Amino acid sequence: MHGLYLGGVFTAISQGVPAGIAALIPGLQPIMTSTIANRFMGEKVTRVQWVGLALGLVGVLLVLHDRSITLAGSALGWVASSLSLIGITLSTLYRKRYCGGIDWRVGNLIQYIGAAVLFGLGTFCT
Repeated sequence: MHGLYLGGVFTAISQGVPAGIAALIPGLQPIMTSTIANRFMGEKVTRVQWVGLALGLVGVLLVLHDRSITLAGSALGWVASSLSLIGITLSTLYRKRYCGGIDWRVGNLIQYIGAAVLFGLGTFCT
């Protein structure tokens, strides 16, 4: 989760995508996660939950309101930001399906170790 999410966001920023936009794109994760879980995993999303998700989307739109969004940055940056959204969404669904019984502290430690290994290897590639 952390490797894809943080790696995508930081790659997007390094490629010139504005930091706020690079962070807001993965911020759409709750909407994407609930939609996929509802349609493909049989999870029921209640009307109240949909209202909450809609309010979250309105919040994102309010943040972007009155901002001229330019497509600054490279195509790689925009792809990386989109991949961070996909990565955090799919890993959330995976964790819910297969890792429900794992203590959250152990799960976080495993994720941090995985991200550290990924980013550690990445430092040798630059």
